[in-house]
Amino acid sequence: MKKKLIVLTLMFVSTIQAIEQYTNQTFMFPKEIFGSYGMEQASWHNIVYNKHSHGIALQAFAYGQTSIPDTTGSQYFLFDNLNQLIVQNDPTGDTYDVETFTRNILGAWIGIDGTQPFTGSFSLTPKQSQYGVTLAFSQDLSKYFEFAFIRNSSFTVSLPIVHIKNQMVFKGSPEILNAFQGGNAASMGLSEPWQYLILNDQVQQATQASDLKLQFATKYESDDDVQVATTSFLIFPLGESVTNRVLLQPAFNYNGHIVFGAGINFQFPLLRSEDRLQRICFFTGLENKFLFGNNEYRTVEIYDKPYSRFMPLYDRYTQTMVPGVNAFTRNCYVEPFNLVNFIAGLRYKHEESIGEIGYELWGHDTERITINDDNLWVDNRYGIANINNLGELQTPQTASGSTINYVVPDTDETGNVYIQASDLNMLTAAARAALVHRAYISLGLGRKTETVDFFFNAALYMEVVQNNAAFSNWGAWAKIGGTF
Repeated sequence: MKKKLIVLTLMFVSTIQAIEQYTNQTFMFPKEIFGSYGMEQASWHNIVYNKHSHGIALQAFAYGQTSIPDTTGSQYFLFDNLNQLIVQNDPTGDTYDVETFTRNILGAWIGIDGTQPFTGSFSLTPKQSQYGVTLAFSQDLSKYFEFAFIRNSSFTVSLPIVHIKNQMVFKGSPEILNAFQGGNAASMGLSEPWQYLILNDQVQQATQASDLKLQFATKYESDDDVQVATTSFLIFPLGESVTNRVLLQPAFNYNGHIVFGAGINFQFPLLRSEDRLQRICFFTGLENKFLFGNNEYRTVEIYDKPYSRFMPLYDRYTQTMVPGVNAFTRNCYVEPFNLVNFIAGLRYKHEESIGEIGYELWGHDTERITINDDNLWVDNRYGIANINNLGELQTPQTASGSTINYVVPDTDETGNVYIQASDLNMLTAAARAALVHRAYISLGLGRKTETVDFFFNAALYMEVVQNNAAFSNWGAWAKIGGTF
């Protein structure tokens, strides 16, 4: 147990370094609503390690949360830590090939009509609501096996069913929204439509059974309000990972990753009344989940060229212009590594009822993204397209010095310059490190009889994200459970 605690603590310490704000990202991995260690343990800890004669315990809990608006969320999906971006077009053609600080994006890059002057701005603010219910069944193994080493062990199966509502709130010019939905692909003369990172400003929602959790638990002490227990578990996804076709697509479970985890849980009394009916207990716990890598489609871009994924590319093989998002979206091997939950707080117990004030910390590190061998970037195939102020392809066909702000055509002397695999920025495609702090208060009403113990528990909570790589939320849960 000591070794397990040391390993979990080291993983926890490495994760809490995530305090940086991020910008120019294409994927976010928000906190899963059903994975809260504090929510799972509330009142459940009182019966799952002290079952009745049949050694069976059941619980069901419903939960819901909605995000709190935060302006830094826009910075995550825009660039240069800006809350809004300015798009301009110059029909005279005097400034399309000159860097200017009056705009962030040259309208010609995204197909906005270059024959008319245009100035507009936009912001992208992510929102999310999650609702669901989890069903859990726990069985003491000693009721079926007479081995000494499993005398205090149990097996638990749990199944969450979750409904997710995501929305990327767009504020800005309709022409810009249409452009980032791929509406200008044909008028720009692109040889194929946009297939990835389409900006859907409407609510995206879906419901599904999220995953199946199989857990093995061992209690070392669970008498007289003293609890020491450890858990090991596997989580199997019941759904696919996101396709990245739409920005901020709902990601269920752990986005298709298989999870191996372990946890440790402590409780001990601080104060007791003389009749021992009233007690104040301190509790703490630490849970670590390791997410195995899987294959997902993610969108990268060129180093030091924010939003280059939205620029048209010249395809040397087909001698046509293609949407950058299509070429930059690759089948990748994604490794999220560890996800940590830490809980601590106080419990006031009166007979079998429990009032609880708790704190929970949830965090994960930045993912590592590697393009798969069967979908590798082909060197010397794609280059940034050399366009004029009307978005038309010019000769030479590439403009390698360009940014989303202006066009820098390659010269006849240098010839076409193409993008190499070493030019790609993989961090743009990664879910970035995040920390979420939760404060909650719960009340559990319990009743003990000769044959059955049962409880009802309800709670309110607020979550505050330490950076902009996840959501701040407020939410609630309600639970019922028992043992017989």
